[in-house]
Amino acid sequence: MKQKLLTIPERLLVKERVRQRTAIAALSMGNIDNRSIAIFTQTHP
Repeated sequence: MKQKLLTIPERLLVKERVRQRTAIAALSMGNIDNRSIAIFTQTHP
């Protein structure tokens, strides 16, 4: 399988998504409700 190199904008997007998912996981482990997590991470509940 060939692997594609990511462009700089694509890499930045991936990094931001990883940060966002990490924050969601950490807040979820802290028993924060989904609505509050969505507001804090600016995502859809």
